[in-house]
Amino acid sequence: MEIKISIVIPVYNVEAYLQKCLDSIRTQTFSEFEVILVDDGSSDGTGRICEEAASRDPRFRVIHQENQGVSAARNLALDLVRGTYVLFFDGDDYVLPETLRELYEKAEKEEADSILYGYYLVENGRITETHLPAFTKDIYQGEEILEQVVPKFIGVSYGDIDRWLSGDRDALKKENTALWRSMIRTEVLKRSRIRFDQTLKVGEDTCFTTEYLSCIGIWGGKCCVVFKCYYHLVVRDSSAIATYKSHPLSVAEGKTRLLTARRNLTRRIQKRSGENIEELWYGTVVMSCIQLAFLLSARGQKTPMKKRYQAYRQYLLQEETLRAVRKLEIPDQGGVKRIPFLLLKKKKYGLLFFLYLVSGTCQLSVSKIEV
Repeated sequence: MEIKISIVIPVYNVEAYLQKCLDSIRTQTFSEFEVILVDDGSSDGTGRICEEAASRDPRFRVIHQENQGVSAARNLALDLVRGTYVLFFDGDDYVLPETLRELYEKAEKEEADSILYGYYLVENGRITETHLPAFTKDIYQGEEILEQVVPKFIGVSYGDIDRWLSGDRDALKKENTALWRSMIRTEVLKRSRIRFDQTLKVGEDTCFTTEYLSCIGIWGGKCCVVFKCYYHLVVRDSSAIATYKSHPLSVAEGKTRLLTARRNLTRRIQKRSGENIEELWYGTVVMSCIQLAFLLSARGQKTPMKKRYQAYRQYLLQEETLRAVRKLEIPDQGGVKRIPFLLLKKKKYGLLFFLYLVSGTCQLSVSKIEV
């Protein structure tokens, strides 16, 4: 059988959810696929479910490794994919029966190097949100990808901050950079040699997506958008990202590491294209400064306040953070929402931290904006 689509699924302790994920793939209206399951050292019945799936269907393969994280698991699988296209799923989510067939047909018809599509948010067994791609057309090619697609994934710009302060509530909304909402031509990944940064606990999807889309644009390739939701993202309190976000110090550490990863990514893209995208990240860095103040100052945490503030200052004093804040220009409009930015600009870090400690209000923050 010719393998047309490879599906990479890193799994870790998702025993309660994995079977539904695998069943949604097994019952696809498209059969020419393979699934590479990487069990990242699970301690529950996840590994057993993987083995049972492989024993029943030769299209499913299983690899077991000691716990090394999702990036290491995905990198291991990438060395083994045999399909023309590759998809990345998470083991606790599921997809519509027609997903593979419709994505493959679209990619072949348009000779696309990437397909972007929408997703549903599922909470307590029911769909609570629908997220369609926020693009104005369905085909982008070459420079259009660099100018109109990549910026939607790369983060928040200074201009976005200005528009938000001026009253545009949607100015800070960006495309979800999670890998499960795109299909990629395998040759793009082989040619570019892109891999996941295993040092990152957060933002590895953003870096990977930004880099592969940039490569497609630089090489004159094509990116297609399908305005339909296929993927069902299941929200659960015990997920890896939820556990991570419940520890603000880990978030601060993760965002500090991400600064270095973004700098290295910028240099790689600049080397390929001659274009410097560094400042496209700067708005995101500024927003992270505000978000971290809100997260780390929140009451009821076990970690001493002094240690949390030290972690906050460590992020603020990074070279990239200082540069991003230095170049920020704050508009006159914005009312009370301007206060955190003004304090940040004037390096009143302690006062900014204290502001959120005593107010605890989202009125002054962007705590619900994922940056």
